[in-house]
Amino acid sequence: MIALICIMPFILMAKKNNLRGSFKYFMDGLISFPINIPGTAFHACLQGRKNAMKVIKDAFIERQTSVNKPNDHKYFLDYMIEEINEKDTILNQAIAADLVFVILFATFETTSTSITMATKFLSDHPNVLEELTVIFLN
Repeated sequence: MIALICIMPFILMAKKNNLRGSFKYFMDGLISFPINIPGTAFHACLQGRKNAMKVIKDAFIERQTSVNKPNDHKYFLDYMIEEINEKDTILNQAIAADLVFVILFATFETTSTSITMATKFLSDHPNVLEELTVIFLN
């Protein structure tokens, strides 16, 4: 997970392994029958995403509270935090955490899996496909 090193290098090894396991559960249950009952793959998927988002949000909080010296190396997360703190921005911590999750997802899985997931989600939400078509054709 090279993206993890670039985005959140200060996460302890245990958190990194927890994040990797959470992504595995997320991916294993992502294309499963959507029944949220404990013991099902879909429930494990939801729990994996929940755990991964907790690690990411904890990393945001940890990075916000850490003291940065002016000559310290800045990481992707530092730039995200700066953008969140801007006045006229649509970015908040929830959106930023989702963005980090998507970036890590894209680096965790292969292109074919990502394309399959995009196709599945677009077929589940045809209104999004229509909006994207309008945006790209205009």
